[in-house]
Amino acid sequence: MVRAILEAYADDESILTIGVFGSLARADGDEYSDLDLDATLRVEAIASVGDKIRHLVAHLDTAGFPTLLVTRDGGGGAEIVLTSFDRIDITFHRPEDSKAEVLRDLVLLRGERASLPEQGKPAITPDTVEARLRRLHEKFPISALQVAANLRRGRLWYAITLLEDMRRWVMEIYGLSRGSTLPERYFVKLAEDEVRQALGETLTTYRPDSISAGLLRVIELYRSRCVWLSNGRLAMTPEQETVFDHVVAGLTS
Repeated sequence: MVRAILEAYADDESILTIGVFGSLARADGDEYSDLDLDATLRVEAIASVGDKIRHLVAHLDTAGFPTLLVTRDGGGGAEIVLTSFDRIDITFHRPEDSKAEVLRDLVLLRGERASLPEQGKPAITPDTVEARLRRLHEKFPISALQVAANLRRGRLWYAITLLEDMRRWVMEIYGLSRGSTLPERYFVKLAEDEVRQALGETLTTYRPDSISAGLLRVIELYRSRCVWLSNGRLAMTPEQETVFDHVVAGLTS
């Protein structure tokens, strides 16, 4: 499949580099992993990204890799699903728009590394990360109160939705604090088995007792491991502990 992709663009001189990144580049992927490709273009070719994607799809179809679905992201990217259900995620952009996280993993299949910037653009600035971490940390006890209140009101759908937000925030805090621009995906792929299991145990069914148990577990996970989850960047305050104590008391009394 990779050979077919390279053959599709063999005569296209507007493409400067093509590389693979992500789990397959890191050699920690498996048969279910996407093929993540990054391609850089000459500036004058940016407007023709749609044509390049259509050309790739047509070439794959004739090269024995027929396509089933193609979706565009509104920019220079496309996701291609083959009839084998293998997936290709390809992004076209100018060299100067290369992302730092992609460049860290990138294995070039075509072109020279000198065509790319040394570091690339951070998808999230350090200031943005700090602000987001603080905001999530501040929202956590407030959302715990809201989940408990909606349980008492019998509004199970709202309670379970808020609890799902809290679960996602754990993953986001973990990934952001470790430098990922795709923090939830980072957690799923790279978090320690112990913490993934602990978060998995907060999953609930649509019953009050299940939602209550899930809330208790996510509170315990966050308050006991906040510093570790945030890579040392966040810590529980006495006020937050007071809120959590109040919620736990209400759920267990």
